Amino acid sequence: MQVAIFAQTALVGILILGGCVASEERAANVEERLEAHLQGSVVEGTASAAPGVSRNDFEGAVKAAVESSAAFASARALEAAAMAQVGTAKAAQRPQVSATASGGTLKEGSPVDNTITGVAADLMVSQLVYDGGASNAAMNGALAQALAARASAQEAGNSAALEAVRAWAELWAVQQQMGFLTSRGAEVGVLLEQVDRMTENGMLDSATRDSARMAVSDMQIEETALLSALTGAEARFARHFGAVPAQKLARPTALYTTAALSDLAKDVSLAPTLRKIAAELVAAEAAESQARAQFKPIINLNLGMTSPMDKNDGTDTTVGLQMRYTFNDGGRRKAQLQTAVARKEAAAASLQAAKAEAEAMSVASLARLRALDTSAGLVDKKLEAAASQAATAASQVSLGQSTLRGVIDAQIAEYRAQEQQIKLIADRVVLQATIAASMGILLNRLRVE
Repeated sequence: MQVAIFAQTALVGILILGGCVASEERAANVEERLEAHLQGSVVEGTASAAPGVSRNDFEGAVKAAVESSAAFASARALEAAAMAQVGTAKAAQRPQVSATASGGTLKEGSPVDNTITGVAADLMVSQLVYDGGASNAAMNGALAQALAARASAQEAGNSAALEAVRAWAELWAVQQQMGFLTSRGAEVGVLLEQVDRMTENGMLDSATRDSARMAVSDMQIEETALLSALTGAEARFARHFGAVPAQKLARPTALYTTAALSDLAKDVSLAPTLRKIAAELVAAEAAESQARAQFKPIINLNLGMTSPMDKNDGTDTTVGLQMRYTFNDGGRRKAQLQTAVARKEAAAASLQAAKAEAEAMSVASLARLRALDTSAGLVDKKLEAAASQAATAASQVSLGQSTLRGVIDAQIAEYRAQEQQIKLIADRVVLQATIAASMGILLNRLRVE
């Protein structure tokens, strides 16, 4: 007897130690896999679609950037997972078939006077007849969650497209500004050398020279800031497109007209954010229905067959209805119902707030876009006038009708007008993409499936 107890104790100790060792090895293996994923994400997290991005194909490059977006791919995978849950919910209303089997030796009596060796098996078929609407609510909830996941995928895709548009427009704008600043800086530098010589010869006073130098210094300071901005813009561009082309980017083209966007923005229900919140409200309503169904009985139709281990015993067959009902659960169902109702009310309030915010943002964004359209014509005229003034000032220096300082000022004024025009072009394209992304239509414009 003591030997048996000792053997049992030793066996339990071995099993416990074995479990501890297995747990430690498992934790180490999981940690190794975690580190491998983290190391892999450093390489795989960068854009993979655009090592060969064409500097002239704005729309094609943006489309490729979206299709290679890790965030978009993740959202699509979650959408597929949510759709699979719909099938899980539907399974509750289909026949459930289960079987078990066990083999071994059965000893009966005390002391043992009968030993039976064999296999016992049973087969059970069950069909849900009534559950108070719980299974229907579960399917509705799963479908709503799938629609929410789909809206999230659309939101992620449109956001990826918007960020790619912004990265292209930003880099293009900085490149253009750098180009104009470099050319104007070279011209102004030559003029400044002439001012220095004329000051040394007594033809100009030192105050005029110092004033010209200050104006040129402002341009040099701005060039330093632009170099820093260029580095950041190139990094953001590479994140979405994989690499920065050796030559300057082509000008980003307008994706929509203001009139087209105004028509599309009238229906804010297209917005993925709103559709996601609305789907979450439907899911919350389904959760409330499920919580109410717990107060009702569950009825199943069961058909079962049991084959005993003893060959001399006959097979048992069971056919009939089974009803289950919980009379008292300590308040669990009531608390779950209260929680579901509160979540539904919160989702409804969130939807109303999101609608109001979306409508206000749509109106404000369209108003700003129209203002940019108006400003575009004014800036074009301003640039034309500044260019004419710079050319006139340069041609009149030899005639004595203009001063070198006047030419420098005219050159700087022309650069400022060019800078303003560049920023306005980039801002218009980005604002158009922002409105389209918020409405969930930017992916369609890019023909992303």
